[in-house]
Amino acid sequence: MREMVAAQRDVMLSYFGQVPGSFTFEPRPVVAQEIPRRIEEAVAIETSATELKEVAKAEKKVFTKEFLQEAVTAIVAERTGYPPEMLDPSQDLEADLSIDSIKRIEILSELADRIGLPGADNEDIQDQLIEELSQVKTISAIVDWIIDAAKRFGDVEEEAIKSETPEVREPQVPAASISREVQPGPTGGSKDLTSEVPAKAKRFILKLEELGECQSNVELKDKSFVLIDDGRSIALELSTLLEEAGAKVNVIPPLVTPDESLFDGINGYIDLRSLIPGERHIAKDFFPVFKLGVEKKLEWLVGVSALGGTFGHPGATTVPSNIPLGQFPQGAGLPGLMRAIDREIPNSCVKAIDIDPKEEAQVIAKSVFGELTDSFGSCCVGIKNSKRFQLDVVEAELNDAADFSSSISKSSVVLLTGGARGITSLIAEQMARDSGATVILVGRSELQDEDAKFQNAQDEGEIRKILIDEAICSPKEIESIVKAVKIQREIKSTVTRISKYSPVQYYSCDVRDEDEFAQILDEVQATLGSIDLIVHGAGVVEDKLIGDKSQESFNRVFDTKVNGAKTIGNWLSERNGTTATTVVLFGSISGVFGNKGQVDYATANDFLDAMAIFAKGASANRVISIDWGPWAGGGMVYGELEREYEKRGVGLLDPTDAISNLASELAFGSESQVIVMRSNPSAFLKKASR
Repeated sequence: MREMVAAQRDVMLSYFGQVPGSFTFEPRPVVAQEIPRRIEEAVAIETSATELKEVAKAEKKVFTKEFLQEAVTAIVAERTGYPPEMLDPSQDLEADLSIDSIKRIEILSELADRIGLPGADNEDIQDQLIEELSQVKTISAIVDWIIDAAKRFGDVEEEAIKSETPEVREPQVPAASISREVQPGPTGGSKDLTSEVPAKAKRFILKLEELGECQSNVELKDKSFVLIDDGRSIALELSTLLEEAGAKVNVIPPLVTPDESLFDGINGYIDLRSLIPGERHIAKDFFPVFKLGVEKKLEWLVGVSALGGTFGHPGATTVPSNIPLGQFPQGAGLPGLMRAIDREIPNSCVKAIDIDPKEEAQVIAKSVFGELTDSFGSCCVGIKNSKRFQLDVVEAELNDAADFSSSISKSSVVLLTGGARGITSLIAEQMARDSGATVILVGRSELQDEDAKFQNAQDEGEIRKILIDEAICSPKEIESIVKAVKIQREIKSTVTRISKYSPVQYYSCDVRDEDEFAQILDEVQATLGSIDLIVHGAGVVEDKLIGDKSQESFNRVFDTKVNGAKTIGNWLSERNGTTATTVVLFGSISGVFGNKGQVDYATANDFLDAMAIFAKGASANRVISIDWGPWAGGGMVYGELEREYEKRGVGLLDPTDAISNLASELAFGSESQVIVMRSNPSAFLKKASR
């Protein structure tokens, strides 16, 4: 699934003969097999493992660069339907052929089966291999990577690429369970990474756990730090403590675009901008400087938020302030950002430290200093009244079940963003089935009439074949047309299905445009009298490692989630009067646990969680953020990848089961943030590496 780059890593390691998490490498067999030149020949190849052994013994294959390029081209042709002659080795597989990360995994798997792929015998090299593979996006680059990786990491000498074929071996059967030591993470619970996959979805909430004192295990002498000034005296107090410990400190004002030389010769960076009085810094403001810190391989990357010392969660020592949904608390999203960074650079001390800004500057500075010396502690730590807290994921099942008729009726109006396609469309249809409520769908794409030449095409492959046969478009242009036709069909199919049970209307709108979205909300209320339930399910993913993530890409992912939620909140508080509306924000477990390759998505979803938590009590409107685990049936997770998820203890949510959980939450739930996943928290604990 695109939302879980870490799972993709495990999948690819499995393809290379590696049981995810076992930290041993078993190279895949290298098979001497003639690579077909035509699609028809490729489809006809079905060779058993025994037959492949006979082929390997009977024929010696010279693995030249030309042979490898022909092999990769044939597989891409099979997967896409394009004749090999239309495939340029320099084409971008993702941008030109719509071969996303999941499809590339499948291609590499097929390549591993046919010719073998190089591997490594330790985790650091394996991580390097996977990170490299995620950037390999052309046929020629894949070929070059295979040759280079074989030289650097392979178990054979360089000449093996051009020599006889090694003996073919039977695939290794993965162990039933894997155990490795992990550091106590923000989820608490077991220290065994393996976790049985629950049969059905489970509901969890976050609760505060008080931690002990910091374990000072890091020497700061002769280390150099850059601090972002807080406009008060916290930075000055902290710099004094650091200097007394023998460190060098440079305090600078907040940066929008950091200079490349900022971190030259620097060991750590501490961002205090959330504490600046009278200013509100949104989470995406932090990204450029933290990206630079990752690229410079800093030993410390620390962001300080002002969510009250407990990340806004109520407990024995705090009750969150009531902040309307359209506004946001200082530092919202920062914990999700730091969790994602921590997944990518586990050997650095990456921390989100939440404090109560009302406390004295000396107290805050001392607390932050203590966390700098505790490199093995939790990635996210809250500090209030000199006590340390972390958030634990705790199971909290609802005792009752319901369908949507318990919370909405035929007279209700339900508006769903992102509701015309994917998972949200299934929810919209079920709401219509259960209640007959009027359904308003909001999506980015404008409805258009389909070109008559595609009317008899049953699927994407047939649409693509029509365009290929015309021979007037490049593969990139063909893929753009195929995608557009597919989107139009999905929207129209959703509207048709819902119309069997309820009145339904579709609006085209990019929810990042706050004015345009607010106008739609105004129009719906003026026409129908009220909006009783809003489900904000719009979202995009553009997964990349932090070093490859642009600010523009980060903004697209972040703004789709956050701007939409802000618009809903502002509209409710400014234009909806006293009418009570329930708002459901669709989040993701990436914001709760962090996820490698999803720094933007994790930040945005954590931001939504904070908005929901702080909105409680601010008005008559109920706001809830639901952090979903990965869903099945959404077109993103299937086959081998689904099996690999289960190996690491992460099951896919059955849509019917997940939708039932949503209906019960609306009927009986009371929390502002819940997690629904077919997993146990222990599946997300990471290996200790600092």
